[in-house]
Amino acid sequence: MTNILVVENDPALRMLISQLLELEGFNVATAENGRIALEALDMQAPELVVCDLVMPEMNGCEVLKALKGNPRTAHVPLVFLTASAAPSEREKCIELGASAFMTKPFHQTELLATIRGLLPAAGISA
Repeated sequence: MTNILVVENDPALRMLISQLLELEGFNVATAENGRIALEALDMQAPELVVCDLVMPEMNGCEVLKALKGNPRTAHVPLVFLTASAAPSEREKCIELGASAFMTKPFHQTELLATIRGLLPAAGISA
């Protein structure tokens, strides 16, 4: 079963994304901020991370830098979900190594298609 880490500071949205992914057959772990996400990454590297960009304590870019800076997790795709639609933010995230950038509100089918599109590249499916 594919492991996905969802990092989102909004509890309702974190639960919604988690439930959506679980219904699709993914094993989901969650974190409410970047600091907790990094602790989760130390315990078990997921096959994919879905992450908010703007969070307290540690933002999504800091999570991405830590993910890409660790040889154990450098290959893990990261999908940003954010309310920030500024082109400069998107460019910065992609330059740092983000695999995808989606704005909130998002469509569930688009999120699932993005995730499934990234997982086969690593030889993984739900």
